[in-house]
Amino acid sequence: MIVELVYEWRREAQLRRVRHPRVLYVTDLVRCPLKRRFEILFPELASQDLMGPASVAGLLLHLGIESVVAEYAARRGYSVEAEVEVARVVRLSADEYVLSGRPDIVLRAGSEPPTVVEVKTSRSDASIPYGHHVLQVQLYAWMLNAKEALLIYVTPERIAEFSLSELGARRLTEADVVRLAEETVSAAKAPRYEWECRYCRYAVVCPRKVSASP
Repeated sequence: MIVELVYEWRREAQLRRVRHPRVLYVTDLVRCPLKRRFEILFPELASQDLMGPASVAGLLLHLGIESVVAEYAARRGYSVEAEVEVARVVRLSADEYVLSGRPDIVLRAGSEPPTVVEVKTSRSDASIPYGHHVLQVQLYAWMLNAKEALLIYVTPERIAEFSLSELGARRLTEADVVRLAEETVSAAKAPRYEWECRYCRYAVVCPRKVSASP
């Protein structure tokens, strides 16, 4: 029964995620741009990981942390929004796109600019924070004009919090975002990172798959 309920929850979430050719997700800008094309062309392949234990565990952990932060941050006077959808229009050279994203948590204190919080899980704490995760919270910070952005890692070794200001990560400009969007739409740089192909469900149909060195 419980497994069926979890499947229903995951299936409904997948059905709500309908791709539109003029909508770019924040995650599109930090990963291989061909994934966006393949999600439109081969939507059934996305269901392969629908009930992957690591994926489900990560999502449940997100929900748990969001619930805890919502309760305890509210006690400190914060207004808390979880999984709220945000969007901004990005004008490229040829077309206009909507950049859409769902930061895990947005904290607001009165009329001050918000703080963005993104939660990540990792099998190891080596090399965290990862560059593509930092870029993701930079994009959320740009979209919300946030005063700060926090990246939270939950690993078997530790729970670690990184702020963009402490990392020395600069604030993105609109030109930065337009460049990333152009790269994504044109698929000029695919894969964005060579390691992506090892974990990509679309590698079986991809003409640009990068094979690991023997």
